[in-house]
Amino acid sequence: MRISPFLAMQHLHVIHGRPSWSSSFIIAMVNGCGRFSPLRFEMSGEGDSLACYARATDLASEQELKGPTITMAMAKKEGWTTKPGSKWATMPDLMIRYRAAAFWGRLYASDLLLGLQTQEEVIDVQPVTVKAVAPSLDELNAKITQPVVTAEPDDDIF
Repeated sequence: MRISPFLAMQHLHVIHGRPSWSSSFIIAMVNGCGRFSPLRFEMSGEGDSLACYARATDLASEQELKGPTITMAMAKKEGWTTKPGSKWATMPDLMIRYRAAAFWGRLYASDLLLGLQTQEEVIDVQPVTVKAVAPSLDELNAKITQPVVTAEPDDDIF
């Protein structure tokens, strides 16, 4: 990444035991890497119809790179707006830009993100408890001790 460990530690957050980057760090890494023009955010709509995508130009190929459009409808369907303490309710313009930057970064600069999500994404994902239902020891022993049925070859076939 060619940055100081101290800088990385300032922007690396551990949430629910998972490391994540701050969105501002992702934007700074993309803007400072020298491979792309600075990220720009295209906004449209307002309120529930608010939408945003990030875009930048690949400087080597001069190709414009457009990220996925993030919408408030998506944020609501994903449950991002209803988390306790969520900033989506109070700062939707900033949060939608942060999410657009994260999606753009994963598509076009994944080497800069090192596979890590943003802190906002990790917070928005609710941990799921999975309870495995294993058969009892008696059930397993019963299966092992069942006789194996083998079929005799049919003499008419040969």
